[in-house]
This record gives sequence, structure tokens and C-alpha cells, in this order.
Amino acid sequence: MSIFSDLMIVLIFSVINTLILSFLKVPPIIIFIITGFLIGPSGLELIKNSNEIEFISQIGIVLLLFTIGLEFSIKELREKKKDIFYLGFLQVFFTILISTLFLFFFYSYTLALFIGILISLSSTAIILKVLEEKNQLHSIAGKIQISISIFQDLVSIIFMILLPYFKEIQFLNSEFYINKLHLESFFPFFLKIIAFIVGFYVLLKYIIPITLNLIVKTRNKDLFVLSVIVLCFLITLLTAKSGFSVALGAFLAGLLISETEYSYETLSNIIPFKIVFTSIFFVSIGMLVDIHFILSNDRWFYILMLSLVIGFLKFIIIFFVVYFFYKNTRTSFITGIYLSQIGEFSFILLIEAAKLQIINQEMYQILLSITIITMLISILIIENSYKIYDVLENFFFYFSNKNVFKNSNEEHILMPKDHIIIIGYGINGRNVAKAAKIVDIPYVIVEMNSKTVKEEKSKGEFILFGDATNVYILEKVNIRLAKMIVIVINDPEATKKIIKLSKKLNPNIYILARTRYIMEVPNLKELGANEVIPEEFETSIQIFRRILEHYQFSLPEIEFFAEELRISGYDLLRRTQS
Repeated sequence: MSIFSDLMIVLIFSVINTLILSFLKVPPIIIFIITGFLIGPSGLELIKNSNEIEFISQIGIVLLLFTIGLEFSIKELREKKKDIFYLGFLQVFFTILISTLFLFFFYSYTLALFIGILISLSSTAIILKVLEEKNQLHSIAGKIQISISIFQDLVSIIFMILLPYFKEIQFLNSEFYINKLHLESFFPFFLKIIAFIVGFYVLLKYIIPITLNLIVKTRNKDLFVLSVIVLCFLITLLTAKSGFSVALGAFLAGLLISETEYSYETLSNIIPFKIVFTSIFFVSIGMLVDIHFILSNDRWFYILMLSLVIGFLKFIIIFFVVYFFYKNTRTSFITGIYLSQIGEFSFILLIEAAKLQIINQEMYQILLSITIITMLISILIIENSYKIYDVLENFFFYFSNKNVFKNSNEEHILMPKDHIIIIGYGINGRNVAKAAKIVDIPYVIVEMNSKTVKEEKSKGEFILFGDATNVYILEKVNIRLAKMIVIVINDPEATKKIIKLSKKLNPNIYILARTRYIMEVPNLKELGANEVIPEEFETSIQIFRRILEHYQFSLPEIEFFAEELRISGYDLLRRTQS
């Protein structure tokens, strides 16, 4: 009964705090951590039993990682393998290496390495939430952030597997270790890993698909949902009994089900409860914070300074890793800001490390506090990341100048006038270029994918590599003498800035922009766009055309109705939507 009442306190206070703090636009994760702090031993002491707090945190970990596993996809790893493995590996590797070398001056090698691992992981939950809210999921920076996050989630599973054996590293400087190699310790570990991989494969290919197939044949939805939950806890239990963590088991349970043909059905039933799982996990983290420990002996200043140093160090590493591949300061800067915090997998590793006595209680509280502070700071900076970059843009000009204008004098001389500037060379950009070529209208393309630029240049396309949010790039494509600019990129923030700069540099230029959502149309027109085409409503119009065709309306009637929708500024559909 005590656990039930504690869970009710967790959920009730989560609702109350979410209601109050949402008016201040505080992100949900921070609200849940604050809630945990308020109701825990350092706050109102509504929940103060350490065993009960640990039990709640374990429930939260299992449920959260199960949903993360469900949303994880091995197929996605193959499709985005370049960004995931190249960018992800370099980010994690250099973060661990540099952090460990820096921290080695203050801590033992083992502790420095462990902290380096914690620092290397970012918060997937925060990143996805912010990208969704800002419609940045399909932007270049958004795709890079998601790719790196996927690798971090993947490698964190490896860290969880290795964590029970982490103490063995402490013997690296021991002559006994060098001579004997502790084979008696590592040989069973390797056997366990092999057995684990074989077991995972058997479950993935045979047991899980066959079991779910039999359950689905009953056509009993309640049985299906119940069976999925049972499988989750059963796999988690088996993993824990094998000597690995419950967190690893929960993630693998979700991953195993995600690879079956019933993954979408499972997601549709489980994901609506994800906010409950997330709230329980992060509230339990908030309850673990010991405010008395942080405030004693001025530790708060040490913790705050260390948090700032770690956040800045991680930002610098990510900035240069992304810049190495994409040669774009804006994308690198935004990605570095978004990934500069320490993530939820770090919480899980912290909890496990404390149980295994890899770290003591003092270091546990310090690292826990640093993780939470980096989250708080990064969220505040993320909200203003584009504004910060705009202020620092001239500082970054050297990087852009070095890579964009190199050997480009000939292009400047040959630049046309009364031309179309096409920003982005995806499907829409290619179609605009084809249409312009057919009617013999001069055009120039600006694209941020260096590989695409190189390929298209070899085909004779007039295309430049660069970021069109940079005034120097727009000057380079002769925007002052251009007749039209067509913006077809998946980055709302970049689109806004390009519109503002274009109007400033050439008040008479006709601006046509594409956007994904109708809600963005008024804002883009207010900034200076002459015409905005939202994909969301263009899709609706095409569906509307097909409906009229099915009901045998004539072609002129169909064209008339479709054009009426466009001319009216989508007012009819907007009223229907509301």
C-alpha cells in the first residue's frame, strides 16, 4: 500500500507542477525533476524511504528504456550508418578521450574514464522534444543530432554491459595484472557475452515472432497488450539473472519487439503511456538529489563551475566533429548546443555504478547534480541558440570564408542577373531547376551537402556550396540583381532568416518559400515572403482532387475548386481544421 500511495504522490504532483510550470514554458523533463526534488527527502519529505525511492526509480528505468527500445530500429542504423557511426563514434570517442585526460589530473584513471563515459552521452528525450516543438526534425542539424543520439543510445548499452567489470581497470598499473592478465576474471565474461548474443539472436528470429504471432491469431487486443508487458518484464528479469542490468534488459525487450511485424501495433498501445513512464523516471531522479550535501562546504559553486566546463567542452568537441564533415558553422554550432548536456542514460549508469561501488556516495551526488544542471543550462541555451549564433556569426566568418569562397572568383564573374536563386537541392529544388532550364530562365543553386554540390557541378549545374543564412553567401549569388528566390529546405529557422536577409539585401525580390505546416505561413509572410506553399495543405488539396475525381466531377470543376482553396489562402481548410 505504501508503494501505491508513493506512486500516486508522484503522479499527482507531476500533474500539478506540469499545470503550473507549463505557463512558464518549462520543459516537461525539468518539471519532473523539480517535482521529485519537492516531494523527496530534500524537499517536503512526502517520500523519504530510500528503498521505496529505489523501487520507483527501477520501475521508471524499466518502463522508459522499454519504450526507447520500441522506438529504436536496426533498419534505421543501416539507412543512416554514415552519420550514426562516423559522427557518433567520433563524438563519443573524443569526448571520452579528452574528458578522461582532463579529469585525470583530479581523479583516479578509473573514475576519470567513468566520468568521461557519462559526459559523452546526451539526452535523447530533450533533443527529440525540442526538435518536435521547433519543427526541426527534418532539418540538416536535426538529422545530425538524431543520428548522434542513436549512436549514443547504442553505445550506452555496451557501457551497461561492461559496467560490472569496470573495476578491473583499476589493476592496469599492477604488475600482477600485466603478468596474469586476470584471465580468470575475463574468460567467464566473454563466455557470458557470447551466450548473451546467441540468446538475443534466438529470441529475435524465433521465440518473439512466433509467440506474438500465436497471440495475434487470437484477435484479443487485451491479451496482446498484456503479453507485450509480460515479455518486457520477463526479458528484463532474465537479463538481470544473467548478471546484466535491468535497464539493459528493458531496452533489449523493446528492441526485440520493435524488429517484429507487430512493432507498430505495440507502439500504438504503449507509447500513449510514455509520458507516465518518463515522469516516474525523472521524478525518481529528482528525489535522489541531496540538496543539503550540495549546499554544504560551498560544493554548489564547485558543481556549477564543473557543469559549465563540461558543457562547454562537450560543445567544442561536437562543433569540430560536425564541422569536419559538413563544413558549416551554423549546423555545427546548433548541433553542439543541442547535444551539450548529459543525458538520461548517464543517470542509469550512475545508479548502476553506485550499486556496484564504482563511485562513492559523495561522487554520486556530485555527478547527479552536474547531470541535472547541464540539462537545465542546455535547455535555456537551446531556446536562444539561433539568436546566439546570429550574434556570433561574424566571429565564425573565417570558417565560412575559408571553405566557401576558396577558388570561386570565376563563379562570381559568371554570376547571372534577373535569375532565380534556389535554396536547397532536394526533390523540390531539383524540380524547380528543371522547370527553369526548360523555359530558359537563369538560376543558381545554393546547397549545404558538399557531396551533392560536387556531383551536380560535374554534371554542369550552376551550384554553390554554402549556408544561405549567411549574408556573404547571398551576396555571392548576386541576390541584389536576382528576380526571385525559392527556399525549399527543411529548416524553419533557416527559412525565416533567409527571408529576412533577402528582403534586406533586395527589397524588390520575389520570395517563394516552402514550409511543412500551415501554422508557419502567416509568420513567413510577415517576414517578407510573397508566397508560402505549405506541404501540409498541398497534400490536403491533392486528396481533395482525388475525392472529386472519384465522384466524377469534371476536370475544369476540379481545377476551379483547387484554385479557390489556394487563392483564398487556405481559409476554407483552415476553418475546417479548427
